[in-house]
Amino acid sequence: MQTISLWDWTNVNETGPIVSMIIKPTLSQSCPMHWIKFNPDKNQEIAMNSARRIMFMSWKHESSQFEYYSPSLQGTDSKGSEPIRFTKTVFIPKSQMAVTGTCVGDILVFDRSLIIEGIGDADQKRLIKIVTLTSKTSINQLMTIGDKYLVVGNSDGNIRFYD
Repeated sequence: MQTISLWDWTNVNETGPIVSMIIKPTLSQSCPMHWIKFNPDKNQEIAMNSARRIMFMSWKHESSQFEYYSPSLQGTDSKGSEPIRFTKTVFIPKSQMAVTGTCVGDILVFDRSLIIEGIGDADQKRLIKIVTLTSKTSINQLMTIGDKYLVVGNSDGNIRFYD
């Protein structure tokens, strides 16, 4: 089991975490969560992933519990015989989107669900497309720079910039 906890280190009166959650193996599909990232535009939203699951979490100041969901990943099961593993998830600045890198060179693009679509709840992210950036190389690094560029580092040693 893993635990995620957040502290308000700027408040001298706080003695423990302001919000905490135990992540049971069933929640992470028996793979430990290995990546966590705050949304730079909305600091009460977090993305994290294991090799098999992507989760989005949020919390409110008046609550001591996380709200979380894991969007449907239908269509991402495998490419050939190798199961797809997720590497890193980042938020795209100045948007509602997030992307997750995979071990096969794809990114999964998530965007805010709209009620009229009937997929997910309002304001939850859903998978909108899968984009192949490279073939047969794992996306090992994923970050944004200058609110404009997506930077991707692959297992073949290349670093690519996308706008």
